[in-house]
This record gives sequence, structure tokens and C-alpha cells, in this order.
Amino acid sequence: MFAIFFVLLHTEIHEGGKMKIKRTDGYDKDFLRLSIKLDNAIKALGHTQAGSWCEPLDNTDVFLMYDGDEAIGSAALRNDDGELCRIFTDGKYRGQGIASQLIAEVEKHALAGGRKELFLEAWANNTNAVKLYTKLGYSIAYQGPSKLTGDMFVEMRKKLKG
Repeated sequence: MFAIFFVLLHTEIHEGGKMKIKRTDGYDKDFLRLSIKLDNAIKALGHTQAGSWCEPLDNTDVFLMYDGDEAIGSAALRNDDGELCRIFTDGKYRGQGIASQLIAEVEKHALAGGRKELFLEAWANNTNAVKLYTKLGYSIAYQGPSKLTGDMFVEMRKKLKG
């Protein structure tokens, strides 16, 4: 048996709207629903490799952004190696800083847990994501073809400071 725990944090996102971030695990139904949307977005970029990212789910801390009762964004931390993964914001909420806030929450959690560095991977043609990660202080450590698909991807890293 594993314990499921939730931490609610309140943060202002946009004028008149109160959003909350929930910390949960990789089996959360809202996280799995958003993961399907993310996989579809990855496929829309022309990639066939999607759903295997961020496994194993039982060693993953997930942060979900909610607008009321609706989960609208996700970011996860794989605890075994410090990978930041499954970063996604639902379409109509993009451009409002949701992914940035979720990533900041993951970084704070990772730092509190003793992590000194995080890394993430993104498809090289997902230029909006790469720009966001660069803006948040991540640097490209590797760029090249995926061993699984041959598609170009980037690995980005960030040293955490606390």
C-alpha cells in the first residue's frame, strides 16, 4: 500500500481567478487525463513516442494546477533521477504562466528534498517549450536524435539554488 497525500497551495494566476496547485502521485485520475491530452499534443507535433515518458509512476510526485474543479496543467518530478516531466497546460490556459508556476513548485519541492539539479527532455521542434525552459534557467546539455525514434530532442538541465 502506498499513501496518497495532497498539499493545496493557493496562487493568483490572472485577474479575478483563484487557482490552486495540488501535489499528488502518478496515478491521480486528473493527471492521467491530462497525460492523454499531452500525448495527443506530442503526436500532433509528428512524434510517435509519447506515453512512456515519466515512468515509473509510483516514484513520481505530480503537481496539478486547478481552475476551480478542473485540472488544467501538470508537471511531475521523477524522484529516482530528478527528471522534470509531463509538463502540460491545457490549450485555452496557455500563455498565462501556469507551466512556469508548476515548474517553480516542482523545483521548490525538489530542493527541499535535497536535489541540486533537475533535467528535462523536449522534442527539438517544440520550440515554445524549449523557449520557456530556457527562460526559466534551463540550459541545453544535449541535442540529438532519440534512440527510440530518431527524432531530434533536447535534454536541458538546471542547477537549483536555495
